[in-house]
Amino acid sequence: SRTTTILRDLLNDSFSNIFVNDKEVYEEIRSYISTILPEQEKIVKYYKGDVPIFDYYDITKQIKGAFGRVVPIRQGAYIVLEHTEALHVVDVNSGIRSKSGVEQEDNSFVVNMHAADEIARQMRLRDIGGIIIVDFIDMDNGDHKVALYKHMQDLLSNDRAKHNVLPLTRFGLM
Repeated sequence: SRTTTILRDLLNDSFSNIFVNDKEVYEEIRSYISTILPEQEKIVKYYKGDVPIFDYYDITKQIKGAFGRVVPIRQGAYIVLEHTEALHVVDVNSGIRSKSGVEQEDNSFVVNMHAADEIARQMRLRDIGGIIIVDFIDMDNGDHKVALYKHMQDLLSNDRAKHNVLPLTRFGLM
């Protein structure tokens, strides 16, 4: 079934709970996990609450945020995802007024690193493929540029999909 196919592909040691609000699906998952990983069977839990399960676990809000055009990162920073016929464009924004000097450079680096985390997550969530251009916040420090490039490579290294991550251009594009 689709449920067991998803579990086969995604289930790993990081799962601590699987909540299910459908008795049939609950039994199917519990049975499947008891077959492949008997010691993990206890992570499957049946949800009986009156509040819809997605509302109870605040998933509805996360889905809306995860699939919107604008995705918040942290401390006011956000990314904007645009899809055209030929490619995807991601714009990284700090969400704060520009400062100057070292403080601005360090802030840009931190925001870009968090943005890279979220961009990799969004690529998986949305099954984004093809040509993807990311417009990171401009940085002058060469070490920061290299660190961001390596960080993005690391984030995508364990994905099943093949990626060809290119270093930042002089315009801050990856």
